[in-house]
Amino acid sequence: MAYRYVEGDLVAAEDALGAPRRFVYRQHRLLQHTDRVGLSFYYDYDRQWRVVHSWGDGGLYDYRFAYDDLLRETAVTDSLGHVSLVKFDENRLPLCEIDPMDGVTVFAYDAVGRTVAVTDPEGLCTRFDYDARGNLRTLTRPDGSTLRQTFDDDDRLIAVADPDGHAWQQRHDARGLLVEQTDPLGATAQYVYDDHGQLRAHTNARGATTRLEYDRYGLLAALIDALGQRSHFAHDALGRLRSQYDPLGHASTYEYDAKGRLVRLRSPGGGEVQCEYDAEDQLVRYVDEAGAQTRLQYVGIGQIGKRLQADGHTVEYRYDSEEQLVAVINQRGERYELKRDALGRIVEEVDYWGQARRYDYDACGRLTATHDPLGQRIAYATDKLGRIVRKTLADVRQPGQQLQEHFVYDRRGQLVELRNPHRSATRRFDALGQLLEEVQDGFRVGYGYDAVGNRVLRETSAGNRVAFGYDLRDQVVSVAINDDAPILIERDALGRATREQLSAQVERRFAYDGRSLLTAQAVLKDAVPLFETQYDYDRAGNLTHRRDSVQGVDEYRYDAIGRLLQHTDPKGRIERFFNDPAGDRLATRVQQVQLRKVVGGDDEQQVQWTREGTYDGVHYVFDRAGDLVRKGSPHGPEPDDLELRWDANHRLAESRKAGQTTHYGYDPLGRRVFKRNPTHTTWFYWDGDALLGEVKHANDDPDAAPVWIGNVANLIEVKRRKEKLAKLHERVREYVYYPRGFVPLVVIEKIPIKEDSSSSKKLNRSFSNSYFESSDSKAERLRSGAGGSMNAELLAKNPYQGSGRAAGKHDAELNRVLAEPQPLDRSSAEKVRDGLGRLGGTLRLGQVSGYGGFDSDNNDIVENGVSIDVDENKNAHPLQFDSGGGSTGEDAAYFGLASISHYYVVDPNGCVTRVLSEKGGLLWEATYSAWGRIVETSSAVIENNLRYQGQYFDDETGLHYNRFRYFDPLSGQYVARDPLGLYAGVNSYKYAPNALGWVDPLGLIIEPDFTGADGGGYTIYSLVDKSSGEVKYVGMTENSRFWERMHEHGQSGRLHGGLEFIELDAAENYGEARGKEQFYIDKHKETALRPSQRGKPFGPGAEGNRQVGFNVNRNDERGLIFKKHYDAMSDSPPICRA
Repeated sequence: MAYRYVEGDLVAAEDALGAPRRFVYRQHRLLQHTDRVGLSFYYDYDRQWRVVHSWGDGGLYDYRFAYDDLLRETAVTDSLGHVSLVKFDENRLPLCEIDPMDGVTVFAYDAVGRTVAVTDPEGLCTRFDYDARGNLRTLTRPDGSTLRQTFDDDDRLIAVADPDGHAWQQRHDARGLLVEQTDPLGATAQYVYDDHGQLRAHTNARGATTRLEYDRYGLLAALIDALGQRSHFAHDALGRLRSQYDPLGHASTYEYDAKGRLVRLRSPGGGEVQCEYDAEDQLVRYVDEAGAQTRLQYVGIGQIGKRLQADGHTVEYRYDSEEQLVAVINQRGERYELKRDALGRIVEEVDYWGQARRYDYDACGRLTATHDPLGQRIAYATDKLGRIVRKTLADVRQPGQQLQEHFVYDRRGQLVELRNPHRSATRRFDALGQLLEEVQDGFRVGYGYDAVGNRVLRETSAGNRVAFGYDLRDQVVSVAINDDAPILIERDALGRATREQLSAQVERRFAYDGRSLLTAQAVLKDAVPLFETQYDYDRAGNLTHRRDSVQGVDEYRYDAIGRLLQHTDPKGRIERFFNDPAGDRLATRVQQVQLRKVVGGDDEQQVQWTREGTYDGVHYVFDRAGDLVRKGSPHGPEPDDLELRWDANHRLAESRKAGQTTHYGYDPLGRRVFKRNPTHTTWFYWDGDALLGEVKHANDDPDAAPVWIGNVANLIEVKRRKEKLAKLHERVREYVYYPRGFVPLVVIEKIPIKEDSSSSKKLNRSFSNSYFESSDSKAERLRSGAGGSMNAELLAKNPYQGSGRAAGKHDAELNRVLAEPQPLDRSSAEKVRDGLGRLGGTLRLGQVSGYGGFDSDNNDIVENGVSIDVDENKNAHPLQFDSGGGSTGEDAAYFGLASISHYYVVDPNGCVTRVLSEKGGLLWEATYSAWGRIVETSSAVIENNLRYQGQYFDDETGLHYNRFRYFDPLSGQYVARDPLGLYAGVNSYKYAPNALGWVDPLGLIIEPDFTGADGGGYTIYSLVDKSSGEVKYVGMTENSRFWERMHEHGQSGRLHGGLEFIELDAAENYGEARGKEQFYIDKHKETALRPSQRGKPFGPGAEGNRQVGFNVNRNDERGLIFKKHYDAMSDSPPICRA
């Protein structure tokens, strides 16, 4: 840097490239400053040299200040004409602030000027109490709950207690360095430093030690993880990271310009990313590994005004003079508008098609009501801390009536109860805030954790127990289900799974490239390959070929921004995808029809409004709120069209097709809890946001529970309903996922076991019959093929199927495991797998659709009430439909249920391609279109409704339920707008550029290239202790929401009087922000990411990050984008922006 002065005034500050910031003075008072891209701000003063007018070019931030010395108040008028008034006491401390909408915030101080109380415009007061040295001792929130902290004689924080008295403690050495932390459960973490005060080792509560080594300049040279794997780092003379080597020797290298800005990154896989900046260090050009260029243009003091995509189309952003986003213009030139009140809050959104949503707030800015374009209103009630305690909305089942959803919190702010007419749930937490138990309508899900918060146990009312084991890097290495031998996972030095032993006979192996992209997986039985799938990628990491040894080769092509253009399936069929400029394949247009109202002689005209479009010969009709209401024939309504009805929450409430109506219900968190058609009801249970289990029963069963109750306050009605539901719990089909994600690993089926009571002999515990064949004979046939290599022809002719082992509480009644069945005759299998509802009978409770039970004393397999006989040629035939859902004879008695585990095989995107039995039998297999629609099911001994991560297939609609939305695999888009609105991106129906390398488990994806709702990018910031300088928290937020985010931290207690915020860095898009955020979390993890802070209410001593920004070991495309920016960061000191 170079600085130039005139008469002692700084007139220019030149950066390393010679670009100046200029300053103009009069009588040494600043009149004007101009940044390096030419934007100027100006200042006028009164006679006392107080600023009375400040403004930027084009009226940007045009503010006027009026001072009244007599009344000790200052009026501030912003560039939009909104006036705020600040009143001061005799010490010039603000007494109150009156906002432009007359909301009054009042401040109180002690004798030395410390803030002791803040009362908000709703009259809610937060109080602060200090010790004699000025340390914040207690913080009392508006609800009366208190956070307490204790300091030693050197003003170091040594203990924090939450409102329930749970205490976190920490100890320092003589130098003041933190050496030990202990949480309320007694788990202790330790820190070791060298003579220079640099951290040399961290040992967590599990005893896992991470070590750090430094070069002679004090820069990080090596990091050795708890398993002894070493990563190396090299820096240049300015301390910038130039290269890093992972434990396998893969190198990433970095190049910088004269200002220290990253201009080139080379990844281990050979890819190269380039960046260019303007004079204000704003990214203006980004070139990805494939050479695709994205360009950015800016307005104001750093807001993105235009994004030019690699395909040539643009997105534009419009701002008011306060740099608040007021409009987005998408790639089609359509305008999305945001209207704001005097406090900057969005009060109305007008979407691309002219439909408005309105929002109401109280004086403190808490949402009180929403109004959608259909006029549906949801009212919100909040407690004294701003948490939603009640939602009131229209009851879609009973026009004119309303229903309520209730939320109850404990003193620490944990959600402990939620209820509505569809479901009641209670939760219990430990002292750290870890969920110990959730009971959903009586169905209990219990959890256990290790000392660092890894979930090690899940138990359910279905009688299943799942235990997880972790290595010292906290990566799962074993999964034990009930009494089965545990699944064992081997990992390489980077933590990538290389081998999984699924059962005694079945294993899975994985291979990766230098980018950690999965390149091959193979499933073996007794060390003999069953099938193998290989994956090829382009330079940008997009999947280009999927080569399956049985299913054949799929080929994919993309455009410059990664959107799928073409799919060639294994049979050579080509499907092309034509994306419009905004990325939509389904093009829609608004249809308005004038209707004349004649009832009562009124000539008032009404408008029937729809938005319609056709894709692949299927017509789609959306309502004003953006929800799909009809899908079917392009020639007008037909009886077989799909019709959908939505509630005020925009959750699907009802579907109608071919004369059948299905109803859906959700809990207050929006998780689907049932679907009910004319004959059957399926109940769903949840593990957080992941589907845990399901069970199906006949509606005419005398013990069937109602799907809703009219009065959730009627305890007798609630209890009776729970008692009926409890009879279903042991029959729940349960799903097991890899920890911390949505990739399925195992499904636990419940198999009815029957006994022939007419027989004088005891239960024959073997299931030997002509339908089954031993696994040994299959292995022998494989070995006779290609000597252990894949024999695609053999596998194609013999798609092995099996049912695995029956296990659980009836193990004592079983002599041996189930043998492997031969494949069903295709026509029979098709009839069977369609499920009971289509065959027209009733289903025994516990018989999950698509899977039946075994009759222990004959040669039949009973599936969905269909008794399957096996002839001498081992072809299966349906013999008899049992309308009772049970045995096929009066003497066959229901004996009980056995649990049996089956294993999922998934592609890199987590989509299920096969389901295997414990012995390697093929139970289910399918091939997909490019957007997740099943093209062919070559085996379906069991039913599988899991699709992409977080998705569940609904046969009655053809849609995939995706937690917060429904996905249409035909068009590859959602059928309702994203609940996050513009926060999720400019296209509210988009799933992803492609579904092969991207996932959206919740239906709420935020694209990595998303530049914020206003296009202004992101800020990475920290909350820093004012006295010690310790970084207590690292976060990221959209630039447009920065102050709102700080206010939220203040409301939650995370940002308090002892902390200040510092802007660490900037990012142009969400992917860059996530990567940088995680870098700074890692950089300051000793003070910000402390396990000992888990469970504490936010406040002094408990401000830190409760979780990482993202898992740096993720190998999906989205995770790799985050990691690219993470790797690009050096470990140089944070750059704090003025």
